[in-house]
Amino acid sequence: MKSKKYFLQRNFLFAKIPAMSELSIHTNVTQPMLHACKVLNKAHQIGMRVAVLFDNEIAMDTFDRTLWTFNDACFIPHATVDSPGAKRSKILLSTHVEKLVGAEILLLMCTTAPHNIDQLYNDFPKIIDIVGANDPFLTEGRKRFVVYRKAGITTVIHNIANR
Repeated sequence: MKSKKYFLQRNFLFAKIPAMSELSIHTNVTQPMLHACKVLNKAHQIGMRVAVLFDNEIAMDTFDRTLWTFNDACFIPHATVDSPGAKRSKILLSTHVEKLVGAEILLLMCTTAPHNIDQLYNDFPKIIDIVGANDPFLTEGRKRFVVYRKAGITTVIHNIANR
């Protein structure tokens, strides 16, 4: 098994957790759910706590099923925030951001920017917003970017299509 230092040095997603919050936008993602699973897998490998926020229960349930099936070679332990295993899990899924506390990373799987993004920016050291490569995901991602800018949040853009 590779060391935590290896993953920190080799992975742009977790190269550092800044002292000040960082909002990263992963754009041009052809398969957002699969990409999110890969992000969670890498976070799990180095023992990071991740909160995943969804717009609705249907999206959360779909992602929950995707986490169970995306890779036959690994398992990513996770729980919904209201499930019995939530207290033990380092990866929590929820549709209610106020229930997602204590994580190092907030992964946004939402179509709209959370209404309290400026507070979330203060609460989570790293926020990752995944933007699909096609409409309507691309258009909605652009709208979220405008909300972040209006809130005075500096973003770091990662063009996933070029990787």
